[in-house]
Amino acid sequence: MDLSVWSQELINYLTAHMDSEREVLRSYAALAENTEPGHVRYLIELILADEVRHHQLFGEMINALRAEMDQRDISPRLPDARPGAISEELLDETRRLLKLEKHDGQDLKRLRRELDKVDDTRWWSVLVDMMSLDTKKHVLLLQFIESGA
Repeated sequence: MDLSVWSQELINYLTAHMDSEREVLRSYAALAENTEPGHVRYLIELILADEVRHHQLFGEMINALRAEMDQRDISPRLPDARPGAISEELLDETRRLLKLEKHDGQDLKRLRRELDKVDDTRWWSVLVDMMSLDTKKHVLLLQFIESGA
């Protein structure tokens, strides 16, 4: 496979995705600005923050691909990965945090069950579900680090 062709195709895909996502970002921003009740606006703002971060990541991926293709610095971009550059101290701390995240996941499950018992806090369940998904994401990232990144 010709990596320059692959890189350009990926750049084209990511650029097209970012172009289509701009409208999504504008829609979420407008919705958040004009939405009542407050708790629904809050949820939309959380989604918007995630979408902004996704947009940033796609831009950094594009810059990394272009920097590699052009052999020049284009920032901001994803940093280069150096597998095997993980110290024992970092691995130990990663494993400790991994245990804490897994424990946190169990705590969030218990909290979710408690919230379902009271009508006034039932909408909080969606926040706890979101935190559970974030915890799964954290576990995924920590496991990647643990594997030697």
